[in-house]
Parts: sequence; C-alpha cells; structure tokens
Amino acid sequence: MGKAIPTYQTFLMYKDPAVATMINYEKLIDITTFPDLGGEPSTIDTTTLSDPVETFILGLQSQGALTFTANYWKEDVERILGLSRKDLLFSVWFGGNRVAGVEEPTGDRGKWSWQGQLTAWPTGGGTNDKVGLSITLSAATPPELEP
Repeated sequence: MGKAIPTYQTFLMYKDPAVATMINYEKLIDITTFPDLGGEPSTIDTTTLSDPVETFILGLQSQGALTFTANYWKEDVERILGLSRKDLLFSVWFGGNRVAGVEEPTGDRGKWSWQGQLTAWPTGGGTNDKVGLSITLSAATPPELEP
C-alpha cells in the first residue's frame, strides 16, 4: 500500500510577530486550494569543451507568489484585508482533529512555514457559481518544513 495523505485537514495559518500577545499561529481562513510550496531551481551550465555531454549544477530555486483560494465571506475579507501588506509569518499545516464538530489544526502531518505579506480580492464567477476569494502571499523567505 502506497503512502500518501489527503488534502482534507489542510490549513492556512498565520502569526503577526508585531502583536506580542499572538504567540501561536491562528487559522487565517478555510481554504479551497493551495499552491505548490516551492519551485524548480534554475540550472547553471557547467559544460566545458572537454565534456562529452552537457553538465549542470543547481542554481536558485524559483519562488513566485503563493496563491490560495477560499470562499468569499465579507467578515473574513475585512479581517484579511486588515492584515494586507504587513510582514507576517505564514504556515500551511497538514493534519488536524475534529473536536465537537469543528476541524482543529494540529500540523501533525507537517508544517511548511515562511515570512511574507498578503493581499486578497474577490474572484470572478458565472451563473450558478459561488463567489470566491483569491489570497496571494509573497515569500520573503522560502517555505521550509518545520522540524
């Protein structure tokens, strides 16, 4: 049997280091999708005229904006926009527990964290569609798996 985990109980968390009373991460919003938490590194050509094939070493890792999606809800959007363009700590937590009918983040299956800023906006929709929210997080530091 292969090893894998479901996307169920995946949480977008944040912490504001400027708020002294905020010592733990809190859930930012219930998300509907999450992006790759990294990117392919560029390669640096090290081929010489003596080499029979091209040779390369790894260069810098690509890390674009991280865009998450969620369902639009005015109160959530107001709270998130209040955090816009602040230096925050973000984390994606895999794993949780269901307590009294509520999903509680635990991160027991892994936590990927980074520092950055956010912005958000409603996404377009069509007939018989829900209103969505796009949340884009910058990455001032690369997402890393917490020990």
